[in-house]
Amino acid sequence: MSANLDLVRSIFNAWAQGDIETLLREHFQPTARLDLSELIFNPAVYEGYEEISRQRREVNEVWDTFELEVEQLFEGEHAVVAFTHERGRGVSGVDVDRRTAFLFRLADGKVSEVRVYLDRDRAVADLGLEG
Repeated sequence: MSANLDLVRSIFNAWAQGDIETLLREHFQPTARLDLSELIFNPAVYEGYEEISRQRREVNEVWDTFELEVEQLFEGEHAVVAFTHERGRGVSGVDVDRRTAFLFRLADGKVSEVRVYLDRDRAVADLGLEG
């Protein structure tokens, strides 16, 4: 497995553990972006360590349970797409069960941008591969 795929797997594992500050310092550039603008719940763009950390806190506040399973990884030049399965229950009682994709853009061995897609084919196209 390539270093980029290993990096993305370790990011998902660390995210699940909840140690977001260490994760960001070790694997993300200080100016990294987290683009969730396509999502129905909490559509926003977060920039930098503090804003991305805030997003994680917001997730913890609105979800009773939330799981994210990586189903498949695709590697392009300086980027990785992860197909994921998200399941959770919000504090309001809303259940979520959806399949999404995360596009990780990488520079100098660190994440410069993460973008979440509801349309997996678009993520693969943005990676530069056929869907």
